[in-house]
Amino acid sequence: MTVIAQYEEHIWDSGIVTNEPTYETEGEKLYCCIVCDATMTETIPKLIPDQVPITFIKISIGGSDVPSTLSLARNSTLQFDVLLNEGVSGGDLVWSVSDRSFATTDTTGRVTTLNKSGMVVVTVTDPATGISQSTILRIT
Repeated sequence: MTVIAQYEEHIWDSGIVTNEPTYETEGEKLYCCIVCDATMTETIPKLIPDQVPITFIKISIGGSDVPSTLSLARNSTLQFDVLLNEGVSGGDLVWSVSDRSFATTDTTGRVTTLNKSGMVVVTVTDPATGISQSTILRIT
């Protein structure tokens, strides 16, 4: 007589990712029971942008590249943007100018030139990683 042991619980393997999660969609992981070959799937949550460190910053204007030196008239305003690596929000970036007697900047990258000709360096920095990007602003 042959006796076949019966298990009350599955014993799952470590699983394999069958669909990687992205910032827009959930992923999926497939597990297989090593006793009876049953399968089960698990949803992997979407990637969360704030959990991805900034590894790349590039100053732009409306998504277009900014030259290393840019001219702007006195008493003018210019809105800078940034291009970041995928999945990163720029909420904690710090904007600065090298000389506030020529220009000022707000927390969103909006630079306002004052009534004085000269040059300033506009810099955006990620305080968490120290990564930064700068451009020279010639005020005419």
